[in-house]
Amino acid sequence: MVQICVIYGIFEPEPSCALSKSLPQRGTELDECPSSMSRKSLIRSKQFPYHVTGRVNNREWFPLHLEDVWQSFLEETYASTLNHGVLLHSLVLMSNHFHMKLSTPESDLGNTMRDYLGSLTRNLNRKSGRSGHIFTGRYRWSLIGTADYYSAAYKYVYRNPVKAGICERVEDYPYSTLNVLTGQRRTPLPLSQPLDGAGDLMIPDDPVELLRWLNQPYSAETDRAIAFGVRKKTFRFPKDRIHRVEYRPQDL
Repeated sequence: MVQICVIYGIFEPEPSCALSKSLPQRGTELDECPSSMSRKSLIRSKQFPYHVTGRVNNREWFPLHLEDVWQSFLEETYASTLNHGVLLHSLVLMSNHFHMKLSTPESDLGNTMRDYLGSLTRNLNRKSGRSGHIFTGRYRWSLIGTADYYSAAYKYVYRNPVKAGICERVEDYPYSTLNVLTGQRRTPLPLSQPLDGAGDLMIPDDPVELLRWLNQPYSAETDRAIAFGVRKKTFRFPKDRIHRVEYRPQDL
């Protein structure tokens, strides 16, 4: 089915002099079109990564042991890389939701997530002997347009299990693609850097340095600012209420 979209406008994240090479040039246009699974009009980008999260219906837990759910996620995410050309940057599975960083250079995020969540639901229902919906009717997404935004959201997601009190260190959580990066688990699922180069600028390449960086917590104020950002159509930090300019965390 052909999906007709209209050009929404110009995407211009707040510039940062040190990161200007990662930003779209002035006049770069992104498509915004309706998505049947999201209330927000979908901003389509082939260059910039998305933060995506989905939650189980009624905030219930997944219907299987998390190890089995993780295997289903790996299977269906791998299929999505083949069928939709998805580039996966990170994936963390929690007891009733997931966080994912991905890019869709060959497909539309709306179509990709529709097929992904539909196939994942069938996979989990087949294994658990259940039927019907597993996820809430919509997923949440945020387009990430700069390297500092990307690194903030990247660390925020991998620290999710630590913040939840499940483990003391990020590498101790088994249902995370961080274990693939550190060599603790093997999977055919490929991990990629964003096409805009955001992952190359601020995230350590060395596994030891990466873990050291990830295990340094953000301040509570910065965590709140990042949580605010991933709920926006284009990731951004909240504005200072007095000066009405974007809050820039000092501990990024």
